[in-house]
Amino acid sequence: MAPFRTYGTRSEIPTTSVKKTADPIANSSTRRERESQWRSEQTTKLQKMGLVGPLALMVMCAMVGTVAYSRASLRTSLPTGGATMGTIESGEPHTAYLKTSKPSGLQHDDISAAKPTSEVAATVASDSGSGDVLMLKVYNDDYSKAPASLGSGYYKWEYNLEPGRVNHMEVSVDSTEEDTTEYTWYVLDDDSSTTVKDAVHEKTAKKVSYTPRLNDAGSVFAFAVVRKDSSGAVLSTQRFQVACKYVRREFRELSEADKTSYFDALSIIYHTQTEEGKDTYGSKFRGSDYFVKKHLGAMTLEACTPWHDSEVFVTTHAAFNLEYEGSLRSIDESLSAHYWEITEDNSRYAENWATQSPIFSADMFGSFDFSTSSEHAYLADGRFTDVTFPTCDDDDASCPEHSIYGYMIDSNSYQSGATLERAGSACGIPTTSKLPGCQFAERAMSSKNLHKFWANVELRYHGDQHGLIGGVRGCKFEVATELSEFAHNTTVMRYAEDIVLFMSIWGRTLFAQDDMDLGDYSGTVVCPHSTDDCVDDTDCTCSLPTVLEAIDNGSFDLDYAINVLTETGLYSDIAGARGWAAMFDAAADDGDDISIDNWQNAFVDLDTKQTEALILYTAKQAAYHPRSIMAYALSLGSVNDPIFWAGHNSWERMWHWKRIESVTATDHEKTWWNSWNESDVLADSNAATCTWSAGAESTLPFFDLMKDESTENKYYTNKDMLRMFHPDNKALPHIYDSLEYNHCTGDLSDNDDVDVQHADFRTNLMSSVRKKMAQKYGAKVERGYTDHEATQLNSYYESLFHLKTLDNYEDRPIYEGTYSP
Repeated sequence: MAPFRTYGTRSEIPTTSVKKTADPIANSSTRRERESQWRSEQTTKLQKMGLVGPLALMVMCAMVGTVAYSRASLRTSLPTGGATMGTIESGEPHTAYLKTSKPSGLQHDDISAAKPTSEVAATVASDSGSGDVLMLKVYNDDYSKAPASLGSGYYKWEYNLEPGRVNHMEVSVDSTEEDTTEYTWYVLDDDSSTTVKDAVHEKTAKKVSYTPRLNDAGSVFAFAVVRKDSSGAVLSTQRFQVACKYVRREFRELSEADKTSYFDALSIIYHTQTEEGKDTYGSKFRGSDYFVKKHLGAMTLEACTPWHDSEVFVTTHAAFNLEYEGSLRSIDESLSAHYWEITEDNSRYAENWATQSPIFSADMFGSFDFSTSSEHAYLADGRFTDVTFPTCDDDDASCPEHSIYGYMIDSNSYQSGATLERAGSACGIPTTSKLPGCQFAERAMSSKNLHKFWANVELRYHGDQHGLIGGVRGCKFEVATELSEFAHNTTVMRYAEDIVLFMSIWGRTLFAQDDMDLGDYSGTVVCPHSTDDCVDDTDCTCSLPTVLEAIDNGSFDLDYAINVLTETGLYSDIAGARGWAAMFDAAADDGDDISIDNWQNAFVDLDTKQTEALILYTAKQAAYHPRSIMAYALSLGSVNDPIFWAGHNSWERMWHWKRIESVTATDHEKTWWNSWNESDVLADSNAATCTWSAGAESTLPFFDLMKDESTENKYYTNKDMLRMFHPDNKALPHIYDSLEYNHCTGDLSDNDDVDVQHADFRTNLMSSVRKKMAQKYGAKVERGYTDHEATQLNSYYESLFHLKTLDNYEDRPIYEGTYSP
């Protein structure tokens, strides 16, 4: 068994708290129903104790207050000041438990430590509350309702103030009579805020207003309210604990003003270079050039990706989101990295998501231009029609991954123009596949540990949408032409789409085999190394000239096609994705490299004629890499499309739910959920994650993204981020508006779902590419890097680890040239 280590565990929710439903998809219910059920249960308990009427109500509210304090203040698993690794407990040789100190801030058992500034406030601080129960409502000018995730057994806070917005806290007493009493507010704990006391402390009003600032995010305030009658007699006192966090909302739930502000800021990020933006918006600003370069990595030189293909996807992409939020807030401090819940589009629009979803509209990320005859697939409308790829200077050694045109995009991209395109089609046919649906969300949220969660998220729920949204153009062999006989057969067309989308990524393996002789049928791989190698645009891509010649002279047939698929590895890819074995011919005297006796089984639900046509088409696709694989479809360079930030956030909402949900798990399950796979990446033939980024203690180029004393003046490690990004961490600057999937109803079993079967087919095909990339990485590491490669990689990582004054700057990856060709 691979070793796992545990970091950043979550202590158990007190038994008096509202319990979260076991499954937000299958058993999702409304907040009001859960609260009503809880109150009913508590009332029954109180009646058994002989407490009824107003006294019972006061006791119940005291219980709620106790729960709020215990959940938010008495936790010992996630201190704001950080923690250090403890010793390995006996009996768990592969598990190290995080030893933590008590979190800073207001403590329920030491509330007087807040040092109130008046005698009345001191009385409140030492008193547990008395008199009529006061009810608190927290809202802001943009959103009148509190996030559904609060006060419902998910996050441990009942109330929340949003930074950058005018928030209102309003108290009332549960009475039908006119309220003529006086309310005075006191700040018992300002959690180091420099603004909250001036706005709230000793203010007399039923409603007080407060606009927290950016630096207040990740705080939890303690307030007290004293209610008096006209004579000054105290009628009641009550304390409230209120978090101060940004709220990430689903795009369709944004107010019009918030939506406009968000997309205006996003447009600035995609139209402003980083250094220029810093002069205008401050040091936290990052333009798209920064994010593209960082996320792109150096796959061609390094043969690995620092941010993908293992659990590191989860920690680093959560960090990317925080970094992106920092850039948004440098422009407008009220903004958050909002999310697109892709499964809603599956439920609402099915295969029509590209034409009907508001996500693809002028108000948001821009509409598709669905003309399949146009030379380009520019966005039809919106703020991003003129977005262009960042470029690399010829003498910039810190930009190792780029196209032959100098664009910061995957090196196997041969798009000649710099303007962003998004096709919504695959080699001439409109995309008809649905986006990942509730079945894939169910798989992710049923994961039993972080490793399985990563696999279900990156490879399935998240990964499949890249190709569907990006699309593929510039194909020598168009589907509509090559398979015209089957144009009305939806099954054949679906398989053709699957193949095209898969081979857009498979092309990187072809690109990596440049100048390699693949065999008698496929011949040598030829890829242009610069634009000087291209006679015209149609030649500017990787190809198999031997196969193209066979197609032209008429010698290309089924036997030839199967041999091409065998030599390129595509035959075994399809066989593995379908679960049937590619059988090689044992006879050595018939001139065939493989048997074609079983080729009829390559695709489910197709007859022999249809299967033959698809095999021939797949071999033709292998012979000519499409010239225009859209940026978003290429994955590594997908940040070039602003839709990246919508599609890379919804999975983090699942991560919040899973880590909160794990409180109901067994101790063993909790250990797994907060653990890191420490197995050797190079020994895992399925992972192309860079070894320097894959470990729990690996130092990564992220820093100063949130309050955290233990990482002050340091770059983060995966262990740090696993702890810091826990949804129970008070210092985490954000929550999600909802953690439920109310649109996911009915039977979510996917055994007979054709759309799920095709999505699984594409995912399984992609798994074969991952294996090939992992094998190439292992071979590269074993061979070593040249001096030139090492110099470029060091220059690249020095640009990412750009702050040399941080304490662990020397822990960045440093390459040495050990191989001489």
